[in-house]
Amino acid sequence: MPDIEQVKPTLAEIQQLLADRTTPELAHQNRRMALHLATILLDGQEAQQATEVITLLLRNDQEPELTTHDRKTALHVAAKALNGPGAEHAATVINELLSKGGIELNQHDKEGQLVLNIVAKALRGPAAKHAAQVITLLLEKGADPKLIDQDRKTALHISAAAFDKLEKQGNGMAKRRCTP
Repeated sequence: MPDIEQVKPTLAEIQQLLADRTTPELAHQNRRMALHLATILLDGQEAQQATEVITLLLRNDQEPELTTHDRKTALHVAAKALNGPGAEHAATVINELLSKGGIELNQHDKEGQLVLNIVAKALRGPAAKHAAQVITLLLEKGADPKLIDQDRKTALHISAAAFDKLEKQGNGMAKRRCTP
């Protein structure tokens, strides 16, 4: 079975999933898949529309704590999108997912990744300010900064490496880019 993030759906395909109500079981499964698929779109050109779909799904009692076969929540997928062009939309979605509640923040996915550590990696990129804000929110909601990922690193290890890299690139740039 392919990793959920390897699938590149279109908004039309997600809408079709939501419209297919052949059986109650299929309708529930499709709604579950729709949230994960919409979070994948945060990393591309359709980020704005994906954000609107996700907001609608969450307002209609979509369950954000559900996981894929590879133990990823929608939060894992949205966190990864902080490294892409839809970072601002990803931050908005992460905020909405966290406000909905019920998501296990300290869950490793099948690859051993933690949401907090995925977000910490985004501190190296152009969306460092959004990543810093999301890290603060995750910590406030109970993410454990002492947990290690598949590389035996904590979020602090990853954050420190990101800041070190930014400092080496240019005179205090890390402080200016990541101050919320």
